[in-house]
Parts: sequence; C-alpha cells; structure tokens
Amino acid sequence: MRVVPAPPWLITGVIALSGLAASLNQTLVIPLLPGFPRALGITGDDAGWLITVTLMIGAVSVPVMSRLADMYGKRRALLTSLILLTVGSVISAFGADFVTLLIGRGFSGFGMTLIPIGISVLRDVLPSNRLGTAVALQSATLSIGGAIGMPLAGVLNDTLGWSSVFWVTAGVTAALVIATIVFVPTTPIRTGG
Repeated sequence: MRVVPAPPWLITGVIALSGLAASLNQTLVIPLLPGFPRALGITGDDAGWLITVTLMIGAVSVPVMSRLADMYGKRRALLTSLILLTVGSVISAFGADFVTLLIGRGFSGFGMTLIPIGISVLRDVLPSNRLGTAVALQSATLSIGGAIGMPLAGVLNDTLGWSSVFWVTAGVTAALVIATIVFVPTTPIRTGG
C-alpha cells in the first residue's frame, strides 16, 4: 500500500501548477520578442533565439531527465527541474544583455521536463481511481498556460517592464519548490541504469 502524506488533491494541485509554470515559461516570452531588438541592441533574428534555446534545451532534457527520474527518484528530478527553471528565470530577470538572457532562457528549458515527470509522480503516488483525472489535469496545463501566458506577459510588460515577466516566473516556481518539498512524497519505484 502507498503512503501518501498529503491528500491526493493537494499533490495533484502542486504537480499541475508545476506543469502550468512550465507551459507559461514557454509562452511568456513571445509577446516580448518585438521589444528585445531595441532593448538589447540585437536583430529580430537574434531575438528568436530566446525561444529557440529554450525549446532546444527542453528537447534534450526531457528524455534525459525522465530517465534520471526513473533511476534516481522522480521527486528529486521534479525538484531539480523546478530549481533550474527558477534559476533560469532569475538569470533572465537580471539579463541586461542578450547573452545573459540567452543563458537564462537556456536554463528555463529544463521546465519542459515538469509535465512528463509530474505525470510519472502522479502514477506512483495516487490511488488508481484518481489517476485519470489527475493526468488529464496535468496534460491540460499545456493548453491553459498557452492561453493565459501571452496576455499575462503583455500586461506585465506594459505595466512593470519586461524583466517583471521573469521575476513573476521565478517567484511562482520558487513557491512550487517549497510546495513540492512539503507535499509531494518520495516515490520508492526505481529502475536500473
């Protein structure tokens, strides 16, 4: 029998919010792209790399981190991804130049691993009668984040400036690190290397 220290709805909520943060991270920068050439002294093509680098790191990190999660612990991998997303957001917020912002966005690419690893954690810790709904909610966070990310970024950029977008992401993901530590249990299931 599985021991779940927090109610299933709370574990599901923390993991779903992590997936939402990952999805928001991908879309929040899109409305900022037209302003980056002027703000950073770069070309429009260079600004496109702020999305491309995140997608490239995400494409590589998803299979690697998912395998590491199976071998060394899903909660540990979930926390690592959240911490890297937080670090990337802080670096991006401080990014006064293109290279710093590019490095921050690269670290943020690790956020893409939150959805598959989150689904794996849900599979391990939730009772079977709650699993379908929880996985559906986690999967829906991709669409929800895409729908609210761009308008949210526009409002934050217009009122507080472009770095505020990254500060909000950093604050949310830092809170999710704490929530994961407190509420998401360690799963005993491991696979060999």
